[in-house]
Amino acid sequence: VGVGISGDTANGGELPAGTGVLATIYFEPSVTDIESCLSNAVIAYSGGIDYPVSYDAECVNIPSCLDECGVCNGPGPTVECANGTFACTEDDCTIDYCLELHSGANLKSFYALPEDASVTNMMSSLGENATGVIGEGVAANYHPSLGWMGSLSTMNPTSGYWIIIDEADDLCIDDGIPTDPAIEYTLHSGANLISFPLEGSAFIADALPDDMEALVTGIIGEGVAANYHPSLGWMGSLSAFSGGSGYWMLTSEAISFS
Repeated sequence: VGVGISGDTANGGELPAGTGVLATIYFEPSVTDIESCLSNAVIAYSGGIDYPVSYDAECVNIPSCLDECGVCNGPGPTVECANGTFACTEDDCTIDYCLELHSGANLKSFYALPEDASVTNMMSSLGENATGVIGEGVAANYHPSLGWMGSLSTMNPTSGYWIIIDEADDLCIDDGIPTDPAIEYTLHSGANLISFPLEGSAFIADALPDDMEALVTGIIGEGVAANYHPSLGWMGSLSAFSGGSGYWMLTSEAISFS
């Protein structure tokens, strides 16, 4: 059945022959009340003769439907985020945080990225104090007139980066979406520059699956390192991964883990 809409009036269409319910009109829920009426109804035959239809019924008022978190007239945001705000789901929670940087090269990663994870947006809080960002096989540098340039355009939640600044500063991220702790890392044989996806910290032995420890020949952080001994376990100056830090992970073969 076709129905034409003219202003606030529905008209037109053809009804099939029969008795009972001949047509049903569907509409999307509205934020305002809708008044449903049938007026000036006629039956039109192919011969061109119109016959009026008697319709003796009051208009029907259809109440509005407020869409709350995808549910018609639902309870709304009920999940409390870490910052005290409320959202529909944990995935909708965002956080603000800062990473402390010293002058020179800082090996960092991000445990929450905003929707705009471009280098330009991610480095915006540093202004012209930031001079370069180096990832694994990619890099970007800041030009006073042209902005950020290079092969690195977007930051990745599983990657680590060397962030180079002139003076000590804080790199602050607003409205970051926390990385899924179960995110998958895909590593190639050799040195991989990776992140740690959580805000807190975790001992290396607890963070890595047992079956991959023998495949990791070493982990290098900024000024710290660890290597795995078959009998003694993890040894060295690096004992735990920390959120916000980046790491070089050396593997003897390609592996995937979460």
